[in-house]
Amino acid sequence: SVAEGWKPVKEMMPVVAGDYLQQYQGGRYAQGNILVVNDIHSQNNSSSHLAVIEQIQAKAYMIVPIFLGEKLWGLLAAYQNIGSRDWQKEEVDLLIHIANQLGVWLQQAELLKQTQHQKEELAHTLQE
Repeated sequence: SVAEGWKPVKEMMPVVAGDYLQQYQGGRYAQGNILVVNDIHSQNNSSSHLAVIEQIQAKAYMIVPIFLGEKLWGLLAAYQNIGSRDWQKEEVDLLIHIANQLGVWLQQAELLKQTQHQKEELAHTLQE
């Protein structure tokens, strides 16, 4: 959710993410790297990249990878919209921890799905 007057990030995701993960297998993120930007204007961003960031009204942001096992599944980002931000180590560590937990939950969901599928197959076999 967002406050009144702010553009929801989810509306911008096709523009922000596009097919980046599919085209480049996540690049730096597939290696487990994170990105911490304290001020979008202090980065060496292309004007098109900066325009996209400005559309979501971000002034600072962090991006961490989410892994499903060893495979990059997605990215988790936190944005600061009011102004630049000196991200503290604890904040970065918290976002990393949340991304790691999301990865664990995704694995558990996959295992549950596999177990349910096996249960259905077994029930079908027993019925035959």
